[in-house]
Amino acid sequence: MEKFNDTCLNLYPGNNVDPSPLNHESGNTFKDAYYGTSVVFSNFDTGIPQEVYTERWDVNGGNGTFNRV
Repeated sequence: MEKFNDTCLNLYPGNNVDPSPLNHESGNTFKDAYYGTSVVFSNFDTGIPQEVYTERWDVNGGNGTFNRV
């Protein structure tokens, strides 16, 4: 994950070198620019999200929630 500009983040899923751009919607919710699915950051510890939910990967029995370890 990296900040791209004031309203966009880049998400690097797994070992993928090509980012998925995330456009800010409101609060802690972003929209995947390629797939139109929601990405929600939560469980904040001193302003840093410890968990991210990606609607895109929460399909076919998958788990779209990732935790900072």
